[in-house]
Amino acid sequence: MSTDIDRLEREVDAVLRKINALAEARHRVTVESDDGAVDDTWSVGADNGQDDEADEGTSNITADDRYVLFGEQGLHEFLCWLGELFSIKTPELKRVTIIAAMYGTFIANEKEAQKFWGQVARGGVEYEDTAPATVLDAWLKSVVEDRRNAEKLLPGNFYQGCIYAWNAFRDSRAITAIKYKTEKGLYQIAQ
Repeated sequence: MSTDIDRLEREVDAVLRKINALAEARHRVTVESDDGAVDDTWSVGADNGQDDEADEGTSNITADDRYVLFGEQGLHEFLCWLGELFSIKTPELKRVTIIAAMYGTFIANEKEAQKFWGQVARGGVEYEDTAPATVLDAWLKSVVEDRRNAEKLLPGNFYQGCIYAWNAFRDSRAITAIKYKTEKGLYQIAQ
């Protein structure tokens, strides 16, 4: 159980470093300090006015690494899509383990992942309170809005909840709540 979460965190960290590289290449952000020195590191969400919890788990990369990581063409399509999905209205999607779930679903079925996560980013399916995307969006927003809920959840719980909703979406099954407990191991991602 613990090894699954450890492996997941290592994979997510690697993906986030690649996301940082793409974002840096696309936006060329440099930050000058008060003494005029230029800081050539940047992380996803840095200085965007959001709380640190939204950036939890992101790591800075150095100038030497950023273009090497950007060169991994296998990730370009995912990273470009991720850039389209994120907006100021989707802070609930920017947790490391949620991005890991997005990546896993994208690898499993790109077209359906884009449809599902697009629905989640837009607040779910209109007039369908039991649609998996609607229930997941409401759950993620409730965690962001009430930090006491977030403190009770571990990173694996966020991943588990996302995959539970994804699997329900793929099975065309209505749900009323997100199952996020990890005691029995992590869910497999449905194709």
